[in-house]
Amino acid sequence: MVPGRKSDMQDCQWLQKLHRCGLLRGAFRPPEAIAAIRSVLRERESVVSMRVQAIQHMQKSLDQMNIRVHHAVSDIDGVTGTAIIKAIVEGERDPIKLASHRDKRCKQSIHEIADHLTGTWREEHLFNLKQAFMTLQFLDERIKEYDLKISEMFEAIPKPDHTENQTPPSPALPTRKLTDKEKKNIPEKANITKLLRFDMTTIPGISYATAATIVSELGNLWDRFPDEHHFASYIGLAPTLGKSAGKNVRQKRRCKNTSRAGRALRMAAATLYHSKSPLGAYFRSVSRRSDRKTAVKATARRLAHMIYRGVRYGKEYVDCGQETNKTKVRKKMIKLVNNIINEHKISSLDLNIVQLQN
Repeated sequence: MVPGRKSDMQDCQWLQKLHRCGLLRGAFRPPEAIAAIRSVLRERESVVSMRVQAIQHMQKSLDQMNIRVHHAVSDIDGVTGTAIIKAIVEGERDPIKLASHRDKRCKQSIHEIADHLTGTWREEHLFNLKQAFMTLQFLDERIKEYDLKISEMFEAIPKPDHTENQTPPSPALPTRKLTDKEKKNIPEKANITKLLRFDMTTIPGISYATAATIVSELGNLWDRFPDEHHFASYIGLAPTLGKSAGKNVRQKRRCKNTSRAGRALRMAAATLYHSKSPLGAYFRSVSRRSDRKTAVKATARRLAHMIYRGVRYGKEYVDCGQETNKTKVRKKMIKLVNNIINEHKISSLDLNIVQLQN
């Protein structure tokens, strides 16, 4: 009984015995081509995080010189911010000449921008700024190469033959004018759409990056998931229910789901707070009843259900407007109030119930 030594069977031996007896179920793993894309896309995420660090280093050097580019423009790695920083690295010090690099879409005038570009040009901070800017340019080139490689890998995957579980086509969505960012992502968007039964990016909050993450993590055939609830549970979006002896009890979270698909859907759901779609109305409704964190997870779970129906059965997303969700919630509340009235046999309604029904 030496401390640290186990007297029972080792875990690896026990798992090997269970596998030999056929008592273990196989874990989910996408096809080899999808797994290759997943490897490249995960490495791209690491490069993007390195790019964020380079921007932070640039911001630190500018703050130490009292050059407040982030006050002059909203994004220092945008068109105007990049042009100003590039001129500083090349040796320009005149605030007016630096501000003249502003884009025509910039709200602030040249003189308003020049007021934030007067500081102390210290040699050591300029050197740090130059190195961070060169690192940013290098990482931008690497990200372009990653995007090109990922697009080619998606293009090489053959389109699957979806002949079963096909739902009738949904009514056509009204056409709208595409933004510059959407026009830029049309080729990559087409690559994702070719592998699926529907265009995932038509759902509010789902961008090309989110769709690419979901497809690279889970593939384009989700037959391993029996229904949408199993799918939401696999990516960590199922509600946490602690039960003991058939009763709901509070339970500490023992493990954390690290699914990248679930994290991508949470980030997509967090952008729907001001959306005028039914998903945005649902987000605000849950947020009023509980809190913002719960609303993000609940909306992400609803997104997962919609995506599963689209990928598995080809069901397109149709935007019915936020009034549809409001009407549904109102009918549910009226039904709840009527049940309370019938259960307690209330003869006269108070003012709050009358206002609720009206």
